[in-house]
Formats: sequence, structure tokens, C-alpha cells
Amino acid sequence: MIKIVKWVVIVLILFKVTFYLLGRLDMKNTIKRNSGIEISYFFKVMENKTFHYPGAFDSDYTWVFKLKVSEKDIKKISEQIENSKFYNAKDDYSNSIYDSLTTYNLKGYWVLDKNVYEFYQAVEQWKEITTIQIDRLERTIEVNLTHL
Repeated sequence: MIKIVKWVVIVLILFKVTFYLLGRLDMKNTIKRNSGIEISYFFKVMENKTFHYPGAFDSDYTWVFKLKVSEKDIKKISEQIENSKFYNAKDDYSNSIYDSLTTYNLKGYWVLDKNVYEFYQAVEQWKEITTIQIDRLERTIEVNLTHL
């Protein structure tokens, strides 16, 4: 009987660890898929909330999460952003910027406002609207993904 209890505890621990790691992987992959920015697995989850909209046509939801990264990681992220096409492009919502994003098959572009990088998503992505803000001083990444 004691062996069975030990195995049940081990299975439950493995399940919890697996669930934890998959959640982190999903956050990492969401940032990469929607903005093209690669982050490491080493971050602290400060917020993780999902809001569902009852009665919505096709499971509409909003997922909000906030991560804290290391100084080393924020430098790597900053390099990626500052080397991206159309970094700090004027946010005039002109067709030329969005046409160029489509031409280069980009998800959007980044703008630095004081110490915060803001991600502006390409218009074609309207079914899944993603906003991302990366604060260089606080070393935080805030993601708001709305699936319509």
C-alpha cells in the first residue's frame, strides 16, 4: 500500500512539473510566433490570466501574462528588437509600413517609447490581436493576446 501511495505522489509531482513547463513553453512560443522575438526559458511569471467571453461565437478569449527576465536576457531581447526591420518606424499607420510588413512577411514592428518597447502588429492579424510591451528598466514583458 505504501508503494502505491509513493507512486501516486510521484505521478502527481511529474504531472504538476510537466504542466508548469508546458505553460512556460506556451508563453515563450506565443511571443516568438506573434512578434518574432526569442526569449529564454528562464523568467519569472508575475501574472497569468485568461478571460473567456461566454456566448461568443467561436471561443473568444483574452490571455494576459507578464514576465520578469534577467539583465542578460533583456539585453539579448533589446538586440533582437533593435536589429529588426522597421525598428522605430513612425507610427503613422500609413499603408506603406503595413505593405512593407506584408512584403517581408513580418508580424509587425517595434517602437521604443522612453524605456519601453512597444510592438505594433500587422493589420492582417485581426483574428488574434497581440500587444506586447517590454520595459527595459523593469525587465518585464507584458503580453495581451485577444483571440476573436
